[in-house]
Amino acid sequence: MKTFFAILGAVPRALAYELFVERPARRLNRRAGELRQRYSEEPNLAYLDQAIELMKQAADRVQNGSPNKATYLTNLGRAFSTRFKANLRREDIERAVTYLQEAVANTPASSPDRASRLEALARAIHDRDGAGRP
Repeated sequence: MKTFFAILGAVPRALAYELFVERPARRLNRRAGELRQRYSEEPNLAYLDQAIELMKQAADRVQNGSPNKATYLTNLGRAFSTRFKANLRREDIERAVTYLQEAVANTPASSPDRASRLEALARAIHDRDGAGRP
């Protein structure tokens, strides 16, 4: 049985992780979402490039196993897919597939988000495999 001090010691670590890792990552992701929305209203690749950079920071900030990790990776993969459709650079669709594969790998089989992440991955693979073909 855990002692009082062992339980008490875990609380500050969990709180510190929430305050210094999870919350800043959520803010980065939220700002990235605002930039993606702005890009959809005013197609300027600079907005999308900034969004991708913030999404990378959010995904890199949290540990594997964090409930938000797969969300950030999915958003990042979708952003690269969007950028690929705008510029047809193969490296963008390759990155999209990589991030979406990682998102699926970080999503439990029982998660209600798994189907939409698999669909996003399937679309990215389709785009990648059809890229450059007439």
